[in-house]
Amino acid sequence: MRSPWLMLTLSMLSPTWADADDMTVADVAIVPLTDLSADLAQVAANGKPLMLVFSAEHCFFCERLKENIVKPMLRSGDYDDRVIIRVTEIDDYGSIRNAKGEQIEPPDLARAYGVRVTPTVLLLGPDGNEVAPRQLGINNEDYYGVYLDEAIEQAREKIHGKPESASR
Repeated sequence: MRSPWLMLTLSMLSPTWADADDMTVADVAIVPLTDLSADLAQVAANGKPLMLVFSAEHCFFCERLKENIVKPMLRSGDYDDRVIIRVTEIDDYGSIRNAKGEQIEPPDLARAYGVRVTPTVLLLGPDGNEVAPRQLGINNEDYYGVYLDEAIEQAREKIHGKPESASR
């Protein structure tokens, strides 16, 4: 199976890739986490893991992750059938719902998952537990997408109980 990240990277190198000023392509938003319990219900219903990005407002590396990895994933459409993507800002004190449907603040959710570094990416199964190794920080964008793809596939296999290649 070809890596969607590899295909995305190749498409970004193409001269036909839209200019960053083209708002129809460049202006893609990462859906913020508002209700973890509802997102986990979607995971249970459709078998796609939840990719939860923990970010912070003044985190340079968080912005790099969102702009150079996550937004291109969303733009490509290659991940629509593979993973649900959400972001939460751990320094935001707005109200969100946790896995039990209780109102909490993002810093409380970060503490509940043991998140101490931003950015941190978790892949969660329908019970809210991690189903693949978490991705901490971002130091090499060239390889980050490959590692993230591997984690997404591992999460999907764990949720489905078999390797994806065996189901094709």
